Amino acid sequence: MKKFFLILALCAVFVIAGCGGSKKENKNEETPDSEETVTDDDTADTDPTDDTEPTEKPDQDTPAWQDDWREEAKECEKLGGYFHGGTGTCRKDFECPEKPELTEWNGSDFFHIEYKDGAWEEKEVASEYNEEKGECHFICDSYLDLVWTGTKCEEFCFLKCNDVENTATYLCDHEKGSETYACRCSIGYEWHADTKTCESACEEGYYWNEAQEACSKDECLDAVCGEHSDGICVRENPSGYHCGCDEGYFWSTSNACWKSNLCSNGGCGEHSNGNCYQVGAEEHLCTCDDGYEWHADTKTCESACEEGYYWHNGSAECVQDGCFNVVCGEHSDGICVRESPSGYHCGCETEYSWNSSAKACWKSDVCHSGVCGEHSTGVCTQTDVENYYCDCETGYSWNSSAKACWKSDVCHSGVCGEHS
Repeated sequence: MKKFFLILALCAVFVIAGCGGSKKENKNEETPDSEETVTDDDTADTDPTDDTEPTEKPDQDTPAWQDDWREEAKECEKLGGYFHGGTGTCRKDFECPEKPELTEWNGSDFFHIEYKDGAWEEKEVASEYNEEKGECHFICDSYLDLVWTGTKCEEFCFLKCNDVENTATYLCDHEKGSETYACRCSIGYEWHADTKTCESACEEGYYWNEAQEACSKDECLDAVCGEHSDGICVRENPSGYHCGCDEGYFWSTSNACWKSNLCSNGGCGEHSNGNCYQVGAEEHLCTCDDGYEWHADTKTCESACEEGYYWHNGSAECVQDGCFNVVCGEHSDGICVRESPSGYHCGCETEYSWNSSAKACWKSDVCHSGVCGEHSTGVCTQTDVENYYCDCETGYSWNSSAKACWKSDVCHSGVCGEHS
């Protein structure tokens, strides 16, 4: 670079010197005012056969300023610079500081300093954005659609669309150099030039359903999440919604937060067949064994029959409970056992048995062999817990006190005689 400027300066010097010399010669030429008469003497003086040697032309003088420049150029080179003929100064060139990304130089990518007053000048140079050409001036890359922000070059679309909500990244439709643009919005949104925003393509109460690629009714618009929820409604595809629930609750198909685990840990109780269903936020029901019904107030399976009746599996209906209000009586164990369909019996103590007709515990083996004695037919009938009677032969009758067959009509008329 230095050699180039040195050569350029010297060429300029020689060109200017050549022009100056021509002018000087022209000035020395004289134009005769009139023609002179040539005499024989004059002709003789110019005869080519004359042995006299012609007089040589003296050399042209070199201009002093050229010599000065040459000296200055040599001195400048010694100082590590180059001589700039256009300004007649000694210079050094330096590369410009690094420019920002996405920019290009607007002029030269170097700057110069000059040797003045016996020293190189001190000069602080920074690369700067400047639309006028100059040393270390730069502009945004002309091949790209860029805008200078004051600190860097940004893509026009990024600058205009990056902060707009619901855009498809930061793309836009824009002709370089124009102030008119339109951001490209995400699917389901449309660009509104007046507000410079991406707004929903769906009318109020609807939202863009990506699965169906159409506007769907926004069920969260009028949704009430209710108690035990966090109040945040979330749309579901293709339809429906759910809300977040407090800890210990879950979102049910009834669109409410219900208490969790109501059906766990024996929630159905006795006489249940184990099937449990939650029917409310804190309410559940269970299916019960045959003859039982679920009572939501007590959360238990209770008898399906009214008092005094019980469920008879054979007939699959409620029948009278033979043991209802029964008193088993003496010599019983107090345990009443129902008999199908409506009878009953009680358990009795040892040596006693249940008499279904008398519905009491009677002593066993009262009518044992030989209990009737003589003159009986041997037929013994128990009449209560511990009493009996026997059938007697003809002419005899049963005496319950004596527990024997006595002869009949012993006390017939007149048997006692006089004075009885």
